[in-house]
Amino acid sequence: MPNVTVLMPVFNGEKYLRKAIDSILNQDYTNFEFLIINDGSTDKSTKIIKSYNDKRIKLVNNPYNKGLVYSLNLGIEMAQGKYIARMDCDDISLPSRLKKQVDLLEKTKYALVASKIITIDKNGKELGLWVEDQRAITPEKIRSQLPKGNCLAHPSIMVRSNIIRKYLYNSNQNFYTEDYDLWLRMVSDGNNLGKVNEVLLKYRIHPLSWGSSTTSWLKRARTRLNYLQIKIKQNKLKRFDLLVFIYMFPEVYNYVYGKVLDKLRSLWRK
Repeated sequence: MPNVTVLMPVFNGEKYLRKAIDSILNQDYTNFEFLIINDGSTDKSTKIIKSYNDKRIKLVNNPYNKGLVYSLNLGIEMAQGKYIARMDCDDISLPSRLKKQVDLLEKTKYALVASKIITIDKNGKELGLWVEDQRAITPEKIRSQLPKGNCLAHPSIMVRSNIIRKYLYNSNQNFYTEDYDLWLRMVSDGNNLGKVNEVLLKYRIHPLSWGSSTTSWLKRARTRLNYLQIKIKQNKLKRFDLLVFIYMFPEVYNYVYGKVLDKLRSLWRK
């Protein structure tokens, strides 16, 4: 049985896919299965994946595009590893990533560990570090930062399988922030999230990536609003959730204020 399952959904990822796959197959740590969920790709992604002759690769083909959350939850249920490491089909994991994350999970009780990242552009040129990522390393810092915004890069995380199966990803969080919602739920329940204090992943920013969005603040606010609504319905509000609300309110206010101001301007022009 593999100790780690590397879970990578793919949808029309032919442009960067080979580099992503190679970065996992060339890891220093070798006791893993590489579970690739091909989510109805219509480009050459399937052909690229099948060109590899490595027994660690396990390819699952969705009959049509079912979305990221569906594919992630499917992969979680299928995973055989004690730990599940996320990977995206346009990013690059550095060779020591899996080993260093396994080592940290083995010597702590963390539910999940991420790593620092460095962003790269569509050509692989390094763009720089993510400020929130650099500031939040310890469980305490991560816990204090999450109500304000995300500080964990989704494709950099490794999580205990038995824990993430209790949560899964929420299909109602459809703003490409399903990861942020998951972190909030886990921390609210008292789980400690950690981070390897070094860059272990190159995170690609390009026009189709969520990180390139100029409306990320709005998506973040909507995600927190959905999260809080569910917590209220379940009657499971905790002190941590009050902080989530406090930091959400100014963003919602600014959004509503901006909409009203735009409407007044349009009426004035008439």
